[in-house]
Amino acid sequence: MNVYHFSAFNDTLDPIHHKSVGAVVTDSNDNEGEDSRVGLDNLGNTCYLNAVVQCLANTDSLRHYFTSYDFEDDLNRSKGLIAYPLARLIRQLWTPSSDGVKRSVRPTHVRSLCDRWSSLSWGQNDAHEFCTFLLDSLHNDLNRSRLKPSAITSSAEADDDNNNSTDVHALANSSWNEFKRFNDSIVVDLFYGQYMSAIVCSVCPKRSLKFDPFVYLSLPIPLTHKDINLRDCLDLYSAPEVLSQQNSWHCPQCRTSREATKYSRFWRLPRILIIQLNRFCFDIKSCPEKITSFVDFPLHNLDLSSYSLSGQLSSYDLYAVVNHYGDVNGGHYKAYAKDTNIFKGLGWRCFDDNHVDDMRPDSVITRNAYILFYKRKDYNSHL
Repeated sequence: MNVYHFSAFNDTLDPIHHKSVGAVVTDSNDNEGEDSRVGLDNLGNTCYLNAVVQCLANTDSLRHYFTSYDFEDDLNRSKGLIAYPLARLIRQLWTPSSDGVKRSVRPTHVRSLCDRWSSLSWGQNDAHEFCTFLLDSLHNDLNRSRLKPSAITSSAEADDDNNNSTDVHALANSSWNEFKRFNDSIVVDLFYGQYMSAIVCSVCPKRSLKFDPFVYLSLPIPLTHKDINLRDCLDLYSAPEVLSQQNSWHCPQCRTSREATKYSRFWRLPRILIIQLNRFCFDIKSCPEKITSFVDFPLHNLDLSSYSLSGQLSSYDLYAVVNHYGDVNGGHYKAYAKDTNIFKGLGWRCFDDNHVDDMRPDSVITRNAYILFYKRKDYNSHL
């Protein structure tokens, strides 16, 4: 069978005979091309695209999935618009230069396809919106499930009258399995988790539970703190919300509207955790503004156990960052990524479009951090 692979530095498709080796994805350090020192040319306000692609290209399992052609086993032939160009681009980034000269790659195909999404065309664009669009597109291209329900249910709700942990586990698993019936891709395998929302009546012990999948966390930045760290953002994100008279909850046991408390916790933590620091918001006059506060975050051992209910290992290490420089009206994006080869460089790399430089770990944490990429510590071999 002729399978079309993208050549290393050509804009055409090369037909070759190839058989994929299966869909087992490993978090491997076999280092296609040892490590990436290749930048991406800016094609006109495409720094947001370049920064996100570099972070995804430095997600070991995703890179291996594309460079080993495992993705072809999962490719939805009716789609595939983004998967092939991105696979080609990642292979270019991880192909070593024969002469040792630093070079850069033009992300022409990925950019042209993304331009079909009007909000990403030529203007000042948001890296988080693009990352969401790219992961959604990859999921659609690579969804192993061919089921097409009339309405996909991604959440499950139930009343938990007895606070029975067995019933709660069953509901969570049922919700996740139903979601996976229709959504089964490398994107779900790596980036998706599940959280539980609960509403508790203030009068009776009635508790209503809901389970939903998530692909990233968008964390608010507390403006009342002088010294802000990531845990402050997580505390604010997970803080209980009181549903008062104006926003009351109809309790099915009391059979009337009641004040209630709503809270959420992680139930199933993803292998790769994407955190957006919500720096862009609106002021009291509904004018957009950027929060420039410094937020400290850990390079190692981000512990989410106090925000999780399932007992799953919940410690993460940072491996990539998207940074934004500027304000709401304009700016520039750069990416930082951890070296896969600990014996070369200074430990991290800075990707500034077509410029790639070594950097020290103590330079990674800055007030420009916008999107953080963490890898769960127990995830180091197979899916």
